[in-house]
Amino acid sequence: MKISQYTSTIKDYEIRANYYHGKDIVHEGCLLILDPDSAWEKIGANTRKNIRRAKKLTGLKIIRVKGTKIHIKAFRTIWFDPGDKTIPEMLKENEIMYMVYLQKELIAGMILTPAGKNLFLHNLAGNDTAKKHNVTALLLWNAVEDLQNSQYKYIDVGVSFRKTLYTFFSHWKTEKYPIIFNKPFITPYISLVPFENKDIIVYSDQKVNTEIARSFFGDTYTIFPRAIYCIRALLEYLKITKKYNIAIYKTFDNNYISRCVTETIKQYCNYTRKIDNKTKAVMIIHEFGYPYQDIKKIKEECIKRKIPLIENCAWGYGSKFESGQEIGTVGDYAIYSLPKIIPAQYGGVLKGLNIEDESMWNDYRLLDYYKRVIIYE
Repeated sequence: MKISQYTSTIKDYEIRANYYHGKDIVHEGCLLILDPDSAWEKIGANTRKNIRRAKKLTGLKIIRVKGTKIHIKAFRTIWFDPGDKTIPEMLKENEIMYMVYLQKELIAGMILTPAGKNLFLHNLAGNDTAKKHNVTALLLWNAVEDLQNSQYKYIDVGVSFRKTLYTFFSHWKTEKYPIIFNKPFITPYISLVPFENKDIIVYSDQKVNTEIARSFFGDTYTIFPRAIYCIRALLEYLKITKKYNIAIYKTFDNNYISRCVTETIKQYCNYTRKIDNKTKAVMIIHEFGYPYQDIKKIKEECIKRKIPLIENCAWGYGSKFESGQEIGTVGDYAIYSLPKIIPAQYGGVLKGLNIEDESMWNDYRLLDYYKRVIIYE
């Protein structure tokens, strides 16, 4: 391992917790071969069924168009974001566009952009009628049949780190390729020799066992890409603003507090070392797994003030107070950093709050389905 690639500066470590990039694990892109016989055998059974159903729709016409300004303007009316800046005013000569009409009404459309020997699925749109009758599936299949003798070998259907969208892509996957979008936070240098590309382990779409996690964290918890995002999500959930603070207590009597904690908190509110009238939550840090023994006293004060108690158990799981009770079981919430506890590259757990995937994606902007599966595994 090259130390120069592993070491990060303090500035690098102070990640902006209010924006999560993700997309830093190897994923699989989906290629659709432009060979109808081969593709039909490899695409999903439900996809084949949807294509057959769509073909039975009376009055449907699929037309290949030039992608003029008029075509693009019409296409925007069925695209989910009519003002999408990634859609050009008109297409280039080598780009391909199809439009689908039902009784003269535009209901679906597709734009394919050349990328080397392949075509990239730039846009695939359909209105409610098209979705109801699976017309977008027929449209993509029409391209396979129409372009089978072209200079192109595959349509790159795409890749997404959003599970629902990737599920659609994977139904069309006849071939795959590895892809990663962002440099990992900690980047190891590992020589591949004597192994080959085929030996690299990537995410595999298989059913995961969540029971083991429940045995450690109970029924109410949420898995995050890193522990700092547990803090971020909790502060947003508790709606703690700049005019308030979080009081921090910790095991050892010194001024050191990890900047992962303080810098994340400062993006939302202030922090202090004792409870005052502006305190809206208290965080107990069990430093390096050593319990903060006076936690019951702090808990009583929190109950009195009707504010939540957060246990930061980043460095330990299962450590016990002198009473025999485990850390993470006294507070209203507990935070764990998996790389500090087990041999994991990433992962944080927020115990005491269950955030559904839709909210994790839309409200907290922190959903990383694929890391979560690997964490469970």
